[in-house]
Parts: sequence; C-alpha cells; structure tokens
Amino acid sequence: MGMLLDIVGGLSICVSTLWDLQEMRFSAIFDDVSSVAMAVIMAAVSCFIATRRL
Repeated sequence: MGMLLDIVGGLSICVSTLWDLQEMRFSAIFDDVSSVAMAVIMAAVSCFIATRRL
C-alpha cells in the first residue's frame, strides 16, 4: 500500500509540474501576442495622425 501511495504522489508531482510548464508557456504566448497587437495599434494610430496632418 505504501508503494502505491508513493507512485500516486510521484505522478501527482509530475502532472503538477507539467501543468505549471503549460501555464508558463501560454502566459509567454499571450504576452507576445499582446505586445505585437499593441505595436500594430500604435503604428496604425501613428499613420492615422500623420495622414490627418497632410
């Protein structure tokens, strides 16, 4: 019975670690996408302002 508990505990740690790695990956992807979106928006606003001045 003790061996079964050790196996379940080890699997729990493994799954927890994998879950944390996935969360970090998705967080990094979200940060990258939001950064690109902000750059595109700022470029569009800059172009809009430049065309309004002409």
